Amino acid sequence: MSSRYGFRSQCTACGSELRRIPRLPDEGHTPGMRRYGCVSEACTWQGLMPRMPARRRALAARRWRRALSRAKLPMLLGVLASAGLAAAVWHKQPAPAPAPAALAPGDHHDGVPLLPSHPLLRRVQDRAGANMASANPLAVAPVAALSLRRACVWGKPGRNPYRGTVEQALHMAALPPEVVREIARQVRAGTPADRLAVANDGIVAAGSGRRFSAQNVALTYGMTLCLGSRVNFPLGHSEPAALYEASDHGGRVYAVMVPEVCGNVSVLGQHATPSAEATPTGDGGQDALRLMPQHLKAGPWAMTADAGEVPQSVPLPGTLVLVLAGLAVLWGSRRMR
Repeated sequence: MSSRYGFRSQCTACGSELRRIPRLPDEGHTPGMRRYGCVSEACTWQGLMPRMPARRRALAARRWRRALSRAKLPMLLGVLASAGLAAAVWHKQPAPAPAPAALAPGDHHDGVPLLPSHPLLRRVQDRAGANMASANPLAVAPVAALSLRRACVWGKPGRNPYRGTVEQALHMAALPPEVVREIARQVRAGTPADRLAVANDGIVAAGSGRRFSAQNVALTYGMTLCLGSRVNFPLGHSEPAALYEASDHGGRVYAVMVPEVCGNVSVLGQHATPSAEATPTGDGGQDALRLMPQHLKAGPWAMTADAGEVPQSVPLPGTLVLVLAGLAVLWGSRRMR
């Protein structure tokens, strides 16, 4: 009787088990062939057959047949499918970027592509569609897109100056249209709200004393907008920059930095101070806190965190699938015992 596993395990005459017996003198040596005889006393069948696997493999094959006959096939298929899905999801996870924190002062890092799930991508797409369909002549005109990246390190001032426009940078940052227009007007007129000193330990306004984060900047360079960027100048180095501010219709104030050395148009977030904590959103006055918009933060996958922020760990989908597959295997092995 032929087995589905590719070998004979039963007598073709009576169905009993077979055992290997010595060859006849005139049979010689035939590679891959052995002589077997039936173990039943009532059956005298014997003959040459292809070599059968070891008894241990035969017993394993029988256990598999019994498992399949007891409706274990759906469970086994589910485990295999879960393992395949886990491998596919795990393969799609982006490779971790080199840690910017390991760079020496003065070194730079151009970041990594923005994750497809980042909310800024959706905002940019929605903004482009709304502007195309809008009949309002004051709407921000569509502009050429910048590439979006994250976790950059600004270590060499002037190394890669920004080549786009103010409108391009702020449009890609998804700031309100009225803020884009006002800040672009201020930059063209050369009327900044204050002067800034940019250093590794913070970005400080000379007039108001406001202190902005140097660890979470929406920074532009070349034709790129990079979220979650940090300043990493040589020790003791400082760069001058202009600070431009504008309010949206809700009274929220946005702060934009343009350094003299490279013209990078970057959105800043202000560190909370005791005098500003009482009015975190503000009405555009002196005490209003310039917050980094949530969609411009690099998110829980950021390499560095702003002051007071604690990155949240998010389990990868592949990890969850692997856990489920492991539980299914344990359950199946327990049932088979």
